[in-house]
Order: sequence, then C-alpha cells, then structure tokens
Amino acid sequence: MPVVRKSHDQIVAEIEALIQAGREDEAPGAKSVCRRIMELAPGDWRVVMIFDDAIEVVCNRSFSSREEVVKAIEDEQGEYADWGDPTRMTQ
Repeated sequence: MPVVRKSHDQIVAEIEALIQAGREDEAPGAKSVCRRIMELAPGDWRVVMIFDDAIEVVCNRSFSSREEVVKAIEDEQGEYADWGDPTRMTQ
C-alpha cells in the first residue's frame, strides 16, 4: 500500500471529525510510528512521522537545519521518551 502524505493540520482535522462523529475507532492509530527528518525546501527542515506504514504526516514546525531539528527533539526527549534516539533518524 502506498504511503499517503498529509499535513499536520489535515490529519488533526480528520481525527477531530471522526471523534466528534463518535467514530474514534476509525482514526489513524499509532500502532507503529516511524519518523525521519527531511528538508522540504532549502532551510526548511521538518520532522516527518509515518503512522502504521500508511500515513505520512509532515509536522508544522520548521527548522533552519537538520542539527536544529535533532536538538529540539533531544530537548523534548523527556516528554516523548518513547521516540528513541533522535540521532538515528533517517533523512
């Protein structure tokens, strides 16, 4: 199955609509989450998360360098301890 790319705002809106309709069991789950760092445009680095090998979500927050993304993730590591080692992310 091909991966579908969605913006952060789009996936949040879809999940909220399903919850409001009482269909939260149909919302994309996070049984498995893979993440990577990618440069969308020069100087526009983003965290990308892939949920269940099906939905790729490009996060809203932009960084000027890959190192800045890794640093931000390291700073938030306590909050997202299950993310693992951010230096092992792929580009």
